Amino acid sequence: MIEPRIIGSDRAATHRWFSSFSLICLSSFPFLDSFPYLRQRLRALLNQSYWLASSQHILKALLAMRVSYAFVLHLLSVGMLTTTLLGGFILDRKLRKEPDLRLKLYTAGISRTIGLLSPVAAILLLVTGIANIHNRFLGSTSAWYAEGWLVAKIIVYVVMVLNGMFYGPGLMRSRLKLIRSQAEQSAPTNADTLIRSYNRQLTLFYAVQTLLFLFIVYISVFGTAKHPGVI
Repeated sequence: MIEPRIIGSDRAATHRWFSSFSLICLSSFPFLDSFPYLRQRLRALLNQSYWLASSQHILKALLAMRVSYAFVLHLLSVGMLTTTLLGGFILDRKLRKEPDLRLKLYTAGISRTIGLLSPVAAILLLVTGIANIHNRFLGSTSAWYAEGWLVAKIIVYVVMVLNGMFYGPGLMRSRLKLIRSQAEQSAPTNADTLIRSYNRQLTLFYAVQTLLFLFIVYISVFGTAKHPGVI
């Protein structure tokens, strides 16, 4: 009786490890886009003789390095936002299927902890995004607001942040309040109906957030001069 239990636990641990590894790989996949650029810049610097390098070449190299740092931090923020969005959706589904009210409250607590990463990711995306815009248009005669894809990206990002700051958390708090009242046996008679209504609204919330996020990724990948280091 002991051996099957150990094997089952090992399989469960392996499955959790593989799921976490897959999530990290998917979140960090955009980094593959920056590697060819960095390798090209390094090769160009190595091909230049140091004693022939002019001050302009050195300035461009330093600028490219600074821009690449901002770009990498921007991608890290995207990975963090992806983790919070995907993790929140998975925990939301887990909470709905859990029959035990105590486990529901425990799952809601984990979801709330993961949700605390969302403001951090939003702030990092804002700061690194401003840095990328500044570095990309530094010394350029054109204005950033002249590029439609960039303006559309900023607008959709603001909508996504506001939706994630007010609408989604408000629904989760209201649902959690009802679940807690059920656990304390002080819930109203229509608590189950209200919880189902909150579940439907949260499904819509995650669908909208996912579509907004995918749209941002799409215009970031296929927008004009997508790599901020190319100046």
